[in-house]
This record gives sequence, structure tokens and C-alpha cells, in this order.
Amino acid sequence: MRCDYCGQALPEMRLGVRLTALKARLFDLVRRSGIDGIHSDDLHSLLYPDGGCSRDTLKAHIWQINELIADEGYRILGRGSFYRLSNTRSRALSISPISSMGATSGLARSSACSPKSERR
Repeated sequence: MRCDYCGQALPEMRLGVRLTALKARLFDLVRRSGIDGIHSDDLHSLLYPDGGCSRDTLKAHIWQINELIADEGYRILGRGSFYRLSNTRSRALSISPISSMGATSGLARSSACSPKSERR
């Protein structure tokens, strides 16, 4: 989308964050790929059909998008050759707190920690 007055490209909004047209397209492709993600070769060929950019440029754009969307609780994860969108807040909530281990841990009841086990 362009400004009617000056013709400059207008930023696009994703997750309440302003992205350039290229970064918005990149974000949309990753988001639409679902839980399985999208292969980096496919992503590269869709964004740069003429092959005009390197894979490192693609990684740099993903890193920049991650910096922008981090406060919204999302991150583009790269596993192997696949990229997918992940909700970091739901992952953080699903991890059980450390305090749930408490005194029921086998290590907490071990006799190795008692004063009687000290050598004199």
C-alpha cells in the first residue's frame, strides 16, 4: 500500500507492530504455514523469485521481525530448515514451576545430605 500524496510505501501492521511490506509478507508466509512450518528454500523462492538475495538476508529479516514481535509474545522459530510462528507466552505458561518439586524429590530425602554421612 502506498501513500496517495507522496507514493511512499506505508508500513503494514501485524500483531500491532509496524512492518515493511517485505517483512509483512514474510511474516504472513510463516504464519500461514501452520505448526509444521515452511522450508527455508520455499520461503526464499516465494520472497525472492529472481533469487536476488542470500539466505543470510532472509535470516536477518527474521531476526529483525523477532525483535519487533517479542513484546507481543510471538517468535519465528527456525528448526532445521523450517520456520514457524510460536506463541512464547503459551509455552511459558505450560512449563511447571520449579517449586512443585519441593521436598518430594528423591534427592531431598537422600541420606548423602544428612550430617551423619560426614566423614571424620
